This record gives sequence, C-alpha cells and structure tokens, in this order.
Amino acid sequence: MSQSLFSGDIIRIIIDSIPAQIYLKDNNLRYLFVNQRFAQYKGISREHFIGKSDSEIYPSEQAENITKEDSQVLSTGFEMMYEHYSHNSDRYFAIRKTPMRDEKGDIVGLLAVIFDITEEKKAYIQL
Repeated sequence: MSQSLFSGDIIRIIIDSIPAQIYLKDNNLRYLFVNQRFAQYKGISREHFIGKSDSEIYPSEQAENITKEDSQVLSTGFEMMYEHYSHNSDRYFAIRKTPMRDEKGDIVGLLAVIFDITEEKKAYIQL
C-alpha cells in the first residue's frame, strides 16, 4: 500500500474534517498517514510521522504499548477497541483500531481512529 492513495486533496480534506485523530500504518507498523488533528494533538508535524515507527517517535514504554496493540490487531485480523487516559493532557480517549485489507482481503495495514471522550467520562464518573 502506498501513500499515494491518500494524496488527493479531497480525501485529505475529508479525513482532516472528521472530529477524531486518525492514523494509518503499514504492516511493518510504520506511519503512512496522520490527519491534522492527530499531528496537532501530538504537537508534531504530519511529515515527521511518515515512514517512522512508534519507537522513533515516543518514549520506549509508550511506544511498546502502542506497538503491542497495533500488532495484536494485525496478527488477529480483528478490530479492537481500547480506552486510554493521558496523564500529560488529563484526557480520556476511546481508540478503535482495525486492519486495512486490499481487494483480495489480505491485511495491508492498520487504521486507528481516536476519539476524545473526556467530557463523557467525567460525566459518568460524577454519577
């Protein structure tokens, strides 16, 4: 799968307009694409992610956790849901990771969609 699939302006505009953080990785868990919201939240340019693995971007413990989850999705072929709390930003996130498949059904990468659920979580905790 190549990055050229995502080079069209209309696709970028649509993906950047979705109210979630989004990233795509290849089977080697290297970033193919991140949307603007993901890059802004991380405080890193989009270009910085492309072609890199998590161990090249994040502290080792964080990179290991992300890699473990992503690898599980690729190895099982099943969509997975995770919930994470970020101590740095005091935010809660619901993360849905799903394998991306080509026209033959082969897994060619991973799609992650990350929703900020902080307000919902805080409301639930107050109940």
